[in-house]
Amino acid sequence: MANREDKYMTWEVIGLGVLLVVCGLLVARVLAQKPQEKPQEETAGAPPAVKARKTLPAFHLLTKDDLDLSAFKEQADRDAQAAKFEGRRLLAAAKTGEALTEAGTVSKAASKSLTDDSLTASVPATPATTLGGRLKVNDVVNLVSVGRDEGTAKAAGAAGAAATGGGVNRAEGLVVIGLPAPGSVADKAKGEAAAAPPGAVVLAFPADKLDAFVKTLAGDSLVLARPPAAGPDQ
Repeated sequence: MANREDKYMTWEVIGLGVLLVVCGLLVARVLAQKPQEKPQEETAGAPPAVKARKTLPAFHLLTKDDLDLSAFKEQADRDAQAAKFEGRRLLAAAKTGEALTEAGTVSKAASKSLTDDSLTASVPATPATTLGGRLKVNDVVNLVSVGRDEGTAKAAGAAGAAATGGGVNRAEGLVVIGLPAPGSVADKAKGEAAAAPPGAVVLAFPADKLDAFVKTLAGDSLVLARPPAAGPDQ
């Protein structure tokens, strides 16, 4: 009797073991067939980005060696992205692996007016320093200061003096890198108050033009003017 019970217990143990093995195989198969979770970037649908291959300072002139293009699988795409960024200068320093954008760089045409040691400064945003609202980021401009006692200023006004070169001081080849929000410039010609506190026009220029810029700020009236031979924006 005891032998028979032992046999039943043996078969029960064997049956339980087989059942556990089968269940384990089924679970392993289900897990193997379960789709792998995609990285967060792919799940979010984020497009591939050009990244800094190393830490880069502000106003650095980008070359292909500075760009991490590994996110782009096709060689044609990598070449296109490299061509888009090469020859542009960074507006701010970038850390290794940081995504680079066109908005975070100076256009190729404007980058030619800057150097690695470029500085930034701002002037009050007025109709005269925003070209009546026609000023754009990446414009290359001249800053002109006009004195109230200058004959040219009396005869032609500030805008005329800028056009004719009658300003007391000039700082040339400045690049516009920032503009005030729409509606934040006081229209002094009409005597209307601004809807928001007056903003500023942010300019970038090589360090060797700092003296000319500071002297120009000492003028009674500031005017921004586009150089006659300004190249097309790229």
